[in-house]
Amino acid sequence: MVLSAEEKKRFLKSLDEDKEFRYAVAGYLGIGEILKRLDSLEESMVKLWEEVRSLREDFNTSKSDMSTLKSDVSVLKSDVGTLKSDVSVLKSDVSTLKEDVSTLKSDVSTLKSDISTLKSDVSMLKSDVDTLKSDVSILKSDMSTLKKDVSTLKKDVGDIRTTLDRLTLTVEDEARSVIKHRIKRDLNIDIELDRVFIDEREVNIYGAVNDICVVGEATVRLGTKLIDELLDKIELIKHERPDLLRKKIIKVIYTDYAVPDAVESARNRKVWILRRKRDLTPMVIEEVS
Repeated sequence: MVLSAEEKKRFLKSLDEDKEFRYAVAGYLGIGEILKRLDSLEESMVKLWEEVRSLREDFNTSKSDMSTLKSDVSVLKSDVGTLKSDVSVLKSDVSTLKEDVSTLKSDVSTLKSDISTLKSDVSMLKSDVDTLKSDVSILKSDMSTLKKDVSTLKKDVGDIRTTLDRLTLTVEDEARSVIKHRIKRDLNIDIELDRVFIDEREVNIYGAVNDICVVGEATVRLGTKLIDELLDKIELIKHERPDLLRKKIIKVIYTDYAVPDAVESARNRKVWILRRKRDLTPMVIEEVS
C-alpha cells in the first residue's frame, strides 16, 4: 500500500506532534527504547543548559560583584590610607593635648599658689583696713579736737590782734606826740602829725608845714626791713602824691627797741631813729630830690 502525499504529511506531522503515536511507531520499528532515552537525554540536556545558563548568570553576577568588590577594596584602601593619616594627625593632636594638659596642670598649680598668695594678701588687706578704720576713727577724733583747738586759736589770735592794734595805736600816738615835741623844741617848728594812706598803704606819721615835711613810722621793735619799707613809701608818695612833699623832709622812725643793724642802716640812709628818752641816730633835714 502506497501512501499519498497528503497522507505522508499527516503521518510526519503526527510523529512530530503526537508523542504516543511517535512511541508506537518507534516500538513497531524497534527503536522505541532509544527514543525514550533520547527524550530523557534531551530533558537532561535542557536542564543542563538551564543550569549552565544559571551558572553563567551567577558567574556574571559574581564578576559584577568581584568588580564591585575590587572597587570597594580600592575605596577601602584609600579609606585606610586616610585613616592612617588621620591616626597620625590624631597622635600628634594627642601629643599636643598631653603637652597642653601638662601646661594646664602647671598653670593650675601656679594659679593655686597665686590664689593662696591672694588670700594671704586679702587677709593682710583686711587687717590693714581694720587698722585704717581705727586710724580714721582716731583721726576724726583728733580732727574734732583740732577744730576745737583752731577755733580757740582763732579766738586767741583775734584777741592778740585786738591787743596789738591797741598797742600799735598807743605806740603811734606816743610817737606822734614825742616827735612833735622834739621838732618844736629843736627846730622851733609847730607841726601837726597824723597818719595818711597812699594806695591803701598806711604811713603812720605824716605832717607838713611851710617848706618842710615829716614822714615816718612807729614800731615796738625795729629791724632793717621797716627802714626799707619807709623809704619805699616815700618813693610811692613822690609818684602818687607829690603834693604831700615839701622841699625838705625829715625821715623818722619811733621805736622802743632797735637792733644794731637797723641803727647802722638808718644812720647811713639819714633816717632819724628815736626812743621816748633818747635818739639812736641824729635828726637830719634832707633836701627832696
